[in-house]
Formats: sequence, C-alpha cells, structure tokens
Amino acid sequence: MGLNQWAETASNEHDATTRILIEEILADEEEHLSWLEQELNLLEKLGEPLYLSKRM
Repeated sequence: MGLNQWAETASNEHDATTRILIEEILADEEEHLSWLEQELNLLEKLGEPLYLSKRM
C-alpha cells in the first residue's frame, strides 16, 4: 500500500494525526523526487564530467 492509500485510510478512520504525518512524509518525498529529476536532467544535459565538476 502506498503513502496516498495510507493517508486515505487514516482519513476514512478519522485519524487526523496519522493522516497529517503521512501527508507530510509524502510532501517530503515528492520534494526529493523533484530534486532527483532535476539532477538527472542536469546530468543528461551537461554530461557526467561537467556535472561532477559542478558538484565538487
């Protein structure tokens, strides 16, 4: 079961505290995914040597 499903289950069970915590975790994970997608896009555009030189 994914985080969205867990949040929905918590909501259906009227467990606001758990729902809020799960939604915060989900938002954090979405930020991580966005960052990773941006980094992969940069890696693809710049090439590995230049990308790595910018990260050092």
